[in-house]
Amino acid sequence: MTGSIFHRMDAERRGGLPAVNEITPYVQKKRVSIAIDEAAMTESSVFLNGGQRGLQIQLEPNDARKALDAIVRPLTA
Repeated sequence: MTGSIFHRMDAERRGGLPAVNEITPYVQKKRVSIAIDEAAMTESSVFLNGGQRGLQIQLEPNDARKALDAIVRPLTA
């Protein structure tokens, strides 16, 4: 499986909302695949963008994976 990072305009088109400074996996009009770095799975909690400026959601990594139906892969070197 390969992935790529969306350019701002592509992200806005796919998500349906302006990408001012952030994009959240929770507010997507079109579903995109979401991956979580396997290193994050060893942490006690992770923070995700909550879909509104300044709103962060703190979850246990496995709860985040389940909520987003994300795959876990090594994303960083």
